[in-house]
Amino acid sequence: MKKIALSVSYPHFPEDQTDIWRIEKYLALTTGFDAQIEPLYLDEWEARADEIAATFDGLILAGGADLPTDWYGETPLEGAGLELVSERRPNFEKKLVADFVKAEKPVLGICYGQQFLNVAFGGSLFQDLVLQTGTTLQHTDGFLHPVKVERDSLLYQIVGETEFLVPSFHHQAVKVVAPDALAIAFAEDGTVEAVEWRDKSFLLGVQWHPERALESNATQKLMRAFLDAA
Repeated sequence: MKKIALSVSYPHFPEDQTDIWRIEKYLALTTGFDAQIEPLYLDEWEARADEIAATFDGLILAGGADLPTDWYGETPLEGAGLELVSERRPNFEKKLVADFVKAEKPVLGICYGQQFLNVAFGGSLFQDLVLQTGTTLQHTDGFLHPVKVERDSLLYQIVGETEFLVPSFHHQAVKVVAPDALAIAFAEDGTVEAVEWRDKSFLLGVQWHPERALESNATQKLMRAFLDAA
C-alpha cells in the first residue's frame, strides 16, 4: 500500500467538527485505491521533516488560509481580506517540496497548495481576485464553474477532457506564473486554475478542490495518475 503525506495547517488533530470533516474529505481521495493518506500535523512532524520524503511515496499540499504576502515580495493590500496561514506551514512545506522533488516523488498542490508551489518556485499571487481583477465570476463557497485545459499539458493527458466543472473555494490565485512552470488550465475569467512543471517528474497544482468532487472523472483520473507516479 502506498503512503501519501498530506500537508495541513493544523498543529494537531483538530477539535472543530468542520475541520475534522475537511480532513476526512482529503482522506477519502484514496478510496478505492491501494493507498492511504496521513495528515502531517505540525506539532508531530515539523521536527521530523528530514524523514518525510523517505517515509512517504507522494505529497499532497491541502488547502488552507492565505500565504503571507512577503513570500512573494508584496505588502498586504487594504481590502484584500487576508486571513494568513501560520508561517510554520510554508516554512515546513518549503523543505518538504524540495525533498520530494529531489526524490522524484509526486507532489500535488490543492488550492492554497497550488498557490504555495507557484510562490515557492518564484511566482506571485493576486491577493484578492475581485479587488485586483474585478472579476464577477464566483470562486468562493464551493461554486461550480468550468475550467478549460490546454491540450498540450500533463493535466489533459491525465483527465482526457478539455473542459469540466470544478468546485471553487478561494479568493486568491496565481498572478505571475513561476519561471519554468506553465499555466495549463483557466476559468472563464482567465484565472489560472492549474500549473505544472514539465522539468519535474510530477509536480502539479490545481486551484480547485478535487476532494469536494470525489466521484468526478477529473478527480478519479487525477488521483490514479498521482498514485501511479508514487
